Amino acid sequence: LLGFAKKAGKLVTGSNAVLRSILYGESELVIVTDDAGSSVHEKFQRICAENDVAFFCIGKQEEFERATGEKNKVIYSVIDAGFANKLKQLFTEAKGI
Repeated sequence: LLGFAKKAGKLVTGSNAVLRSILYGESELVIVTDDAGSSVHEKFQRICAENDVAFFCIGKQEEFERATGEKNKVIYSVIDAGFANKLKQLFTEAKGI
């Protein structure tokens, strides 16, 4: 699903671009990989909470690289409500929430 979002131009990657998407009100969902640094987790969890953006910490960098074709990225922003809602559902099921 992340690969489809990327192809549709609805996936933003990298810290600066994700931060911009949150602050400009474009982001529907932010995903940080489990193996990202704790400072990244804390910073984006706080920023997402302040801006009412869904936040998930899930998966490994390698898994997301395969899905999106993006190398060396640990943070992603989905800027489409349809993709974001489906991913939230899948992540919630995967985490057993």
